[in-house]
Amino acid sequence: MTLPIATQRPWYRVARRPTAPAMLAATVLALAGCASGGQPPTAELAVTQSTISEAERAGAVQYAPVELNRARQKLDAAQQAVRAEKYEQARSLASEAEADAKLARAKTDASLAEKSASTVNQDISTLRREAVPSAGTSTMPPTMVPMSPGGGAMGRPGMTPPLPSSASPPNG
Repeated sequence: MTLPIATQRPWYRVARRPTAPAMLAATVLALAGCASGGQPPTAELAVTQSTISEAERAGAVQYAPVELNRARQKLDAAQQAVRAEKYEQARSLASEAEADAKLARAKTDASLAEKSASTVNQDISTLRREAVPSAGTSTMPPTMVPMSPGGGAMGRPGMTPPLPSSASPPNG
């Protein structure tokens, strides 16, 4: 069933009409943005300080000092911005400081993993060297005795077990 042409709306008017949920979402976001500008970002600063502390405990002082110092400097600047009541700037600096602290932690973890992998590779190399016989050492089990070249069990070169002490060699 089609509507008469006079009552049909053009497609461009239908497409431009905002829906109620979209308008509600836009209003909520706008109000949240306005409300957050008036309060100091104490939670963000606490999270950033915690992230920096975690990076320090993980070893970032040794493995990522540049990133860790950058995070500390930005946190200090964020705290100064809070004292100057520049809360949006403080939020931005706290976010950057947290990102730098996370980078320091990631670099530290990567360095520690690389160090651990290097240790494992050295251990593997040592085990391989110990497994390869050096000149003058025998790798034969103690119960096996060598046969003369070209002669072995059933005419094949190789090894045969020693004869029991009560048995005598066969006469050939």
